[in-house]
Amino acid sequence: MRLVAVVALLVAGDLSDGEERRTKALADALPALLSRVTRPGLRCRLLEQADDKQLAELAGQGVVVAADPPTILRAHRPTPGLVVGLARHPDQVDAAIGLLPGLHDTDLEDVVIDWDPIPPSVPVGRRTGSGHPSGALRRGPGDPNVG
Repeated sequence: MRLVAVVALLVAGDLSDGEERRTKALADALPALLSRVTRPGLRCRLLEQADDKQLAELAGQGVVVAADPPTILRAHRPTPGLVVGLARHPDQVDAAIGLLPGLHDTDLEDVVIDWDPIPPSVPVGRRTGSGHPSGALRRGPGDPNVG
């Protein structure tokens, strides 16, 4: 079966009793489909079917890319998860920044909270380097944790 036919089946309208199965199948197939689809129309149809959580996860995986926000914004509001997911990829930071004006104030706070790779419950003295969790960053002379 051609990819176009698979996409058409997955994004088909009301299938009544099979709607839940179709939705799950689409969610499961979305990363693979988006990675392979090159036709803008098909990509648009797939992105419109995703929910906010899926879009955030796909952005974090690098499957949703900088060219996708205009399509996404036709069916969804920007979310902190989408902004952070895009911003985690250096070539998509500008697209993430472009979404910031569309966020509510509380959503902006969530972007800041979600961006911090170390949960607030970790005491500052236990953080390494400049807060990077890997410990790979070296502490500098201005770091209060340098002993």
